[in-house]
Amino acid sequence: MQYQIYLSHKWNELQPLLLKKSKSSSSIQQRKNQFKEELNIPKNQPIIMTGHQPIIYYPGIFIKLILADIIAKQVQGKAYYLVLDNDIEKIDWKFIWFENQTYFKQHIGLSNHKEILLNQIINNNKKNQLIYFIKEWMIRLYHIFDPTIVPKIKETLEYCINILEIKDLTVAKLSVLINEFLMNQLNVQVKPIYVSDLVKTQSFREILQQIKIEHQRFREIYNRKLDEFRKIHHIKNPHYPFSNLKENELPFWKSDGYMRQTLTIDDDINKNHIFPKAITLSICIRIFLSDLMIHGTGGGFYDLLSEEILKEFFKEELSPHIVSTATIPILSKASIALYSEPSEMITKKLRKWKFNPEIFLKEECELKQQKMFLIHLKNFYDSKYSKYKKNYYYDTNILNQNKLKNIYKDLLIRIEKESTTYGSLIHEEFLKLNHKMHLYTIKIKSNLEKQLERSKLVEYHQSVFFDRTYPAFYYNLNDLKEKLYQKFYSSE
Repeated sequence: MQYQIYLSHKWNELQPLLLKKSKSSSSIQQRKNQFKEELNIPKNQPIIMTGHQPIIYYPGIFIKLILADIIAKQVQGKAYYLVLDNDIEKIDWKFIWFENQTYFKQHIGLSNHKEILLNQIINNNKKNQLIYFIKEWMIRLYHIFDPTIVPKIKETLEYCINILEIKDLTVAKLSVLINEFLMNQLNVQVKPIYVSDLVKTQSFREILQQIKIEHQRFREIYNRKLDEFRKIHHIKNPHYPFSNLKENELPFWKSDGYMRQTLTIDDDINKNHIFPKAITLSICIRIFLSDLMIHGTGGGFYDLLSEEILKEFFKEELSPHIVSTATIPILSKASIALYSEPSEMITKKLRKWKFNPEIFLKEECELKQQKMFLIHLKNFYDSKYSKYKKNYYYDTNILNQNKLKNIYKDLLIRIEKESTTYGSLIHEEFLKLNHKMHLYTIKIKSNLEKQLERSKLVEYHQSVFFDRTYPAFYYNLNDLKEKLYQKFYSSE
């Protein structure tokens, strides 16, 4: 696995977008100030935002925090990330386990994927199970990782054991605390904002009320833009990326704190927890809170649609957004076989050894010359009896051709007498020759079989080690930060 860092914009492309600011209407500006005040966000500094569900972040997500910090420091701003604790998400902790000289994946589920994350507390049984696994895993680290990265992993794991002792620790809080610890190691400063806190603000309620009052206009714009988006991107699924709004539906969730359903115009918003769906969360971020939003590849795709809807409904320019992600290698123990020729290529070579062993012999080898002679002999008779004009046999430049004709003198005589069976007669000679060549190339076969065995082991190891969604602290994050910095400021 190689480093792969994707940035939709580098600094020289992003800087003009940040400098280009359209003036908001007085009512929008007033709501922006109110929203920021309620969330304790500075009003007069550039605000860089990102966000994700509170899973144990892997590098492809964590890179957004590093990038948010780099940009915020560049523009003397502040960076924040939204913790989407209003979502329903399967959250687990992934391990690379080592036992009985074998590597394999292990995971411990932390969330109930049927309920929203807001009130999901990690119970004592789950905590004890996780602590036991972490302690057992720490014993195995030197069997798995490069020695240079092990101390950093251990430091993080010891911190995780400590925070698991916190009473009533939620799944979302665990994610935030781990992110905070890793960011401190990297001198990265990005503060969390929980969606569950965002929805308690008066500003959010005002957005909800505005859309509820103008629900018919919003629904018309929303559904029309969705249909256009699917048509442009050749999407046949009528529910992707989102379902169209029905006549009485609003782009919000209502919840009892555990389950959630789509909010309707008939629901009493004061009797339920109300959460934004993706489009309404974009409203909060791109219009009222951020000066720049950093998405992953999925969010960046969806936000193209959000932009179209929000521009038409609010008649307001949205803050720019950029996309970033990363896939980086785990620094594994050097003795772990992770690279080899693909098994399908080695299998093809073994098949060639079986049917065409001559390719493994030198050009001057007599057996190889005999095989080439037979191949051209067959081409000659194929052309002769198929009434092709080209004479393949007599056009060849085979070494020692006269000698070969003499070796196969009896065969040539038989073919002249039994011309209809020339194919089977030549095939018999092929088999005899292949058998002789197999005897000379048996070591080649043995080596290929060993390579195939190793290749299959490598492919298994790759399935374990090349998963890009392990927790971010499995990786060299200092190296990731440095490579991101270089790429972000590169002019190439």
